[in-house]
Amino acid sequence: MKVQGQSPVGIGRGEAWISRPDLVGKWDQMGAIVSMNMSNGPMSCIFALHWSLMVAVWKKQEESMTTFVSIIRIVCVGAVPFIFVFSLHAAEPKAVLSTGQRVYVPAYSHIYGGNKEKPFLLAVTLSIRNIDPRNAIEITVVDYYATQGKLLKKLIEAPVRIAPLGSLRYVIPEKDTSGGSGANFLVTWQSDAAVNPPIVETIMIGTQDHQGVSFTSRGQAIRTPQ
Repeated sequence: MKVQGQSPVGIGRGEAWISRPDLVGKWDQMGAIVSMNMSNGPMSCIFALHWSLMVAVWKKQEESMTTFVSIIRIVCVGAVPFIFVFSLHAAEPKAVLSTGQRVYVPAYSHIYGGNKEKPFLLAVTLSIRNIDPRNAIEITVVDYYATQGKLLKKLIEAPVRIAPLGSLRYVIPEKDTSGGSGANFLVTWQSDAAVNPPIVETIMIGTQDHQGVSFTSRGQAIRTPQ
């Protein structure tokens, strides 16, 4: 964003111009010219906009009020973006630690395409990543279900330990179409200590008729009725 004394008002090629003829002269020398490319992000634009507003308010108040009152007003205007940024940081969700969860993970052994809903077969990889840097977790259940909710297979018979920052994966091959488009996994994990919950997701990939498809699906922790 550019704020210049004689620039026309308009937006083009990622930049915005605000016309302030009264800012020509000493205000240019004091930094009234603000240049910021929109690609730098919304926060940069917010600060640039408030800087131009601060200069405009100062200029206006200088003509009609005492310097002291002008300073008070300019400080109030300038504080707005900082309050906004602080509120954003305060609203950021904090990491929730857990000692265990049951996770539902969507999977797709095939998807449909075209007017005739032709099945597009996919290989499915279930990925379980322990993102905690200090503690291991234990996987106690990895069950694979069909579209209709029928249990197709249990992928582990005994608990499996995943070291800190370690990963585990299970693959449903492309030729296994038993899961269908509504297949899913239920994964249960536990830990002796409260840890960062693992990332549990599926990765689908397939090629057919010179076309490749790949996408991921993230798991969702669920509550089991007691």
